[in-house]
Amino acid sequence: MALSVRDLKAERRVGLLLGRCRAVLPGLAPVQLEMPGGFLMFAVLRALFRLSGYFFLGVAVVAAVVDGSKSIAAAAFAYTPVGQVWFELAPASLNIAQAAIQRHVSPVLWDPVIQTLLGWPVWVVLPPLAVALLILGMRRRPAVSSV
Repeated sequence: MALSVRDLKAERRVGLLLGRCRAVLPGLAPVQLEMPGGFLMFAVLRALFRLSGYFFLGVAVVAAVVDGSKSIAAAAFAYTPVGQVWFELAPASLNIAQAAIQRHVSPVLWDPVIQTLLGWPVWVVLPPLAVALLILGMRRRPAVSSV
């Protein structure tokens, strides 16, 4: 019989409660708190995807506000390209990424594709990445069976 996520959460709550009671009543049996079948690993990975997705979405909103402020102040369209932000934060990793992609993947991928993306505004590039991470991090719904 497979346990549902709700059952596992209830079991975890009971396990934590028993862990607290074990300090008072040392004769209690140990409780297994890990989820069966490596389910915990996937839950943590999905949580990291969701966290990264929300972080990138927040960075995109902040970048849009900053670029909007720059545009209003300059009375012309102004934006910060992804390549400039990446170079300011970690120039060595940008050079390593370029060398690795050109050597190990394809030089054609770097020049027309990635260089184009590096020239786009941050608030254009990050939201699709954030949405992809949020989709990867979505919680799985139990399948509805028709009986």
